Amino acid sequence: MSGDSYGRNPQIGNPVSPTLAELQQRLAALTAPGVADNTLRAYDSDWKQFETWCTTVHLCPLPAAPETVALYLASMLDRLKVSTMQRRLWAVGRRHREAALDNPVTSPRIQELLRLARKRRPPRRQVRPLTVDRLHTIIQALGDSLTDSRDGALLMTLWTAAMRRSEAVGLHVHDLAWDPPGAVLWLAHSKTDQEGQGRFIPIPAGPDPAFCPVTALRVWLRRARISHGPVFRAVDRWGAISSSALSDRAVALIVKARCAAVGLDPAEFSGHSCRSGFCTTTKQLGIDARAAMAVTGHTSEAMFNLYVRPEGGGPDPAGTALAHALVNRDNANQVSKKPTGHSPPASSPCQEPHP
Repeated sequence: MSGDSYGRNPQIGNPVSPTLAELQQRLAALTAPGVADNTLRAYDSDWKQFETWCTTVHLCPLPAAPETVALYLASMLDRLKVSTMQRRLWAVGRRHREAALDNPVTSPRIQELLRLARKRRPPRRQVRPLTVDRLHTIIQALGDSLTDSRDGALLMTLWTAAMRRSEAVGLHVHDLAWDPPGAVLWLAHSKTDQEGQGRFIPIPAGPDPAFCPVTALRVWLRRARISHGPVFRAVDRWGAISSSALSDRAVALIVKARCAAVGLDPAEFSGHSCRSGFCTTTKQLGIDARAAMAVTGHTSEAMFNLYVRPEGGGPDPAGTALAHALVNRDNANQVSKKPTGHSPPASSPCQEPHP
């Protein structure tokens, strides 16, 4: 049977289009095995947005002419952030690369339009940093409820590991190992580690037990009786604990609520304030940027400095001691215990007696 007759076989149908689509999906999976699932879903959604727009205006999405992409970009100018537009264009380019077609996104015209788009957009409002003295004030104001324990552990972990909120909600018990008097956590994915190589982050014990990230984590896990699965979870009004992780949106709301509770304007703070607060505090204390970057994961001091926000005052004694302990932590490759990545380590809180 010839290839032509095969394509018209009524018992088989026309397999060309679906087979090509399946092969493209498999190729994408093979060529980007380390890209985070959420990122792949976003790119797939972005491509569908482009396809829908092209259908509406009667233009061809694949291959797309540079002029088509320019018009698409113009349609987004007054609706979306520049970063969102860039991501959508990246999805268009990615689909063209997968199909071995010329990438219209790389044309000088599109790059010039992106430059003009950045120029015409108002500067992005920067949230204020949750510096270590502010973090200390929040921790001191916490009560003794289960929610207080969770929020204390969450904020201390966000700050001491300079984590993004998406990284915190992705943390599982098997990503933790106790290395007395400190701990080590495994960060499997991050915004700047799309290939998923991961890294270990040592978390030292704070000099003050009442302001110690390791103690806060132990207390939360013991009180919540969490031995596996997500570390940070929702707690309802009756104290029932969810089996699923908090959303990154919930983390932002927790940061805002705890800031408001100590008299800070919640509109000025977000989930990103903890990471920015770590960078700002280390800068205030004159700590070497390379030591701080070992915690944040930045590879460029210029990028690290973008997280440093001008703030008056400085850390209180407890905050100063904690900040110095954090940047003087042992190198991640020298700690004696590391998370297994598959099951809770021997010294996991699930091995400790419940109260």
